[in-house]
Amino acid sequence: MFNHRLNHRGPLTFDGAKVHLKANADGTVQLTCGGRQCKSVRIKLGRPLYKPEDFATVFGPKGNEVGLLVNLSGLPASSSTVLEAHRLHHNLTTAISRVYSLTHQFGAAYWDVETEKGRRQFVIRGTTEHIRFLEDERLLITDVQGNRFEIPNLANLDPRSQRLIHLLL
Repeated sequence: MFNHRLNHRGPLTFDGAKVHLKANADGTVQLTCGGRQCKSVRIKLGRPLYKPEDFATVFGPKGNEVGLLVNLSGLPASSSTVLEAHRLHHNLTTAISRVYSLTHQFGAAYWDVETEKGRRQFVIRGTTEHIRFLEDERLLITDVQGNRFEIPNLANLDPRSQRLIHLLL
């Protein structure tokens, strides 16, 4: 594990072009860069969420900030794949369990849904950029404010919710 006492000057900066990422079985990532190795970290893409390609924050096992991963476009292809899989698995905000209404107006879709955190209303602009199929029946939806919603399995929603979503897709 990374020894944080060696890092007494604050968080580290990792250049994506020099980073190697490897997925761990427990859902964490092993990060190696310039002789340093962090064996069990989580990586969260930077804010603002509409510009996640700029940087990511690396967190240690106890949730403490280890460093900043910059130059994400420079990541080797294998590390980029690991980062994307890690991001999709860990950075989802909330799961949608029912769609009450879904209306369209002037290129925007207005959602009224039930989530694991209660009823929410949100807006997305366009579907190709903001609704992505992650697996056969799993959807990721990003609203205009960067909030993320997941539908773990479209087939598990009630028939009315499924019809409303299929009208949009």
